[in-house]
Amino acid sequence: MNNRVIYTCITGGYDKLTQPNVINDRFDYICFVKKGTKTADNIGIWQIKELDFDHENNIVLSRYPKLMPHIVLKNYDYSLWIDGNITINDNFIYDVLEQKIKDNITFSGVKHGARDCIYDEAIACIDANKDKFKNIFAIVKHLKHNNFPRHFGLNENNVIFRQHNDSKIIAFSEMWWSLFMTYSKRDQLSGMFCLKTHNIPLDYLLPNGANTRNHFAFCYIKHSPKEVKLSLLDKGLIFIKRIFKHINKIKGLSLKIYLRSY
Repeated sequence: MNNRVIYTCITGGYDKLTQPNVINDRFDYICFVKKGTKTADNIGIWQIKELDFDHENNIVLSRYPKLMPHIVLKNYDYSLWIDGNITINDNFIYDVLEQKIKDNITFSGVKHGARDCIYDEAIACIDANKDKFKNIFAIVKHLKHNNFPRHFGLNENNVIFRQHNDSKIIAFSEMWWSLFMTYSKRDQLSGMFCLKTHNIPLDYLLPNGANTRNHFAFCYIKHSPKEVKLSLLDKGLIFIKRIFKHINKIKGLSLKIYLRSY
């Protein structure tokens, strides 16, 4: 067993497990799955492991190993989380990881490709109906109450390097999980606050302006809905969804008004 691991989690059939296009034998590769759903010990390079944690919500289930690596990866010193829709495409990322380890970096991520502010991300999440308005408003209220600044920075959180057994990183992870479970199930809306709270320096895996969608180190696979023949009921539900989309725009505007003086 290596002391370095690349890991992911696949639950609910949302993503299909893909094999890295480039493999490095200094790393183990682990894919976590829901308890009772393991069908093989290995799929390609990936070791398949069942989670000891269970939850009826697949989003919560998949975030547990993502946010709590010190629990699920106790025997490893260094970890790289990658979302299930991302594939390692080039040796570049391994070289970067080796340098991060050499430099004793405890946390490194990837900058968001479109925004640099949690508050702007919250508005975007409301507009796109990514979570309930009350959940998003609650985390925004918490951030504002704690004087978290605008434009502090924003990570994608789909690729994260950590020395996950470091005491400061453990404290960061525990806080991140707590806020995630208490407020919004969008981990981007709390991650940067936790980094700032624990004085963890911002550090990045990719050059400025690069992210997992435009850098050759990764292959980003969009979540594509399956093509199905729509019934009258389905069409009716789509019409209702469009109405709610306009309502979400109004909710997003209300959040902008709430943040206007901040």
